[in-house]
Amino acid sequence: MAAVTAGSRCAYAVEQRRFSGGGSRFEDGDTIMARITPCLENGKIARYCASDAEGVAYGSTEFIVIRGRPDVTETDFAYYLTLSEEVRGYAISQMTGTSGRQRVPTESLCHLTVPIPPLPEQRAIAHVLGTLDDKIELNRRMNDTLEAMARAVFKDWFVDFGPVHAKMEGREPYLDSETWDLFPDALDDRDKPVGWENKPLDEIADFLNGLALQKFPASDLEDSLPVIKITELRNGISRKSNRASRKMPEKYVIEDGDFLFSWSGSLLAKFWTEGEGALNQHLFKITSNKYPSWFFSQWIYHHLDEFRAVAASKATTMGHIQRGHLKEAMTSCPPDETLGKLGEAIAPLVERTIKNSIQNRTLAQTRDLLLPRLLSGEVRLHEAERGIENVTREFQ
Repeated sequence: MAAVTAGSRCAYAVEQRRFSGGGSRFEDGDTIMARITPCLENGKIARYCASDAEGVAYGSTEFIVIRGRPDVTETDFAYYLTLSEEVRGYAISQMTGTSGRQRVPTESLCHLTVPIPPLPEQRAIAHVLGTLDDKIELNRRMNDTLEAMARAVFKDWFVDFGPVHAKMEGREPYLDSETWDLFPDALDDRDKPVGWENKPLDEIADFLNGLALQKFPASDLEDSLPVIKITELRNGISRKSNRASRKMPEKYVIEDGDFLFSWSGSLLAKFWTEGEGALNQHLFKITSNKYPSWFFSQWIYHHLDEFRAVAASKATTMGHIQRGHLKEAMTSCPPDETLGKLGEAIAPLVERTIKNSIQNRTLAQTRDLLLPRLLSGEVRLHEAERGIENVTREFQ
């Protein structure tokens, strides 16, 4: 167990502390730092929350557990201290072992000296930064709810044809009258709502495959874009992300709100909210001149398990689907006017998840920018609080 012990006084007019080793049982609020590459390099540092865990948890040898010590450091502050570039950079520099499986020796943290302000200031700093993390978590939970709502409504209306079956069976309406009237009261001989069409997935949207972006190397980092591969689609952009020149064709530039789908490997699909990027091969950017993004994205989510099963059946090291599978995946499309009115219920749910995710990116960037400045005293607490209010207000 790593904790913070006493040290000498530094130029910040606050005391310095050192990390030292200890036990292994997790306690509520403990900071858990991955010891191995590449986890630590990707910032894999988390908090242990007893309310989210089942039973008693104990630390693995692949983690270092960091906890505040009474009368020296607050546990919440110890977490944010560990997130700092100084602590993470030092830990990475101390890695030992063979390439690819290097580890941070727990005892190496005993040699790290870091500035620690008085306890009241630690609490205030942790509160300010915790406000940002609380908002990030609230947005994440809200997105889980919104996405579940959107998919449930979509499945009932467009896959199961719930309102149509309810009308056919003479059941009472479970939607408002205006929405209820948009659905026909019968299925045709192809078991779809009367007046609706069955269309292949590749007819309701265009699937643009990415480029082999090594053909567009970045000669100027200031005028380049991060390359969006499957790793970035899953984890976001990092310092390890490749860069590409902006001289690539414009249609391969990714922006917030674009819907991306990896057709090989993990087969992931999501709305991109990490800022500008460059579309790499093995990823589709999906657009449509006729159908809204909420509609084609929900159909991709609906068929995603099928696509993953196809990819898993491939006798290759990297399973994938082909464009023929997009043609085989069918969708149910109501008349344009009906689709537009039904979209008034689903589109706001999808749009809110995108907005929340973009806000989370901004909040995380704000937290990471404030962290070293609060620790050094460059930014005062009241300035940080005012900046947080401004960031939050932008997304209301």
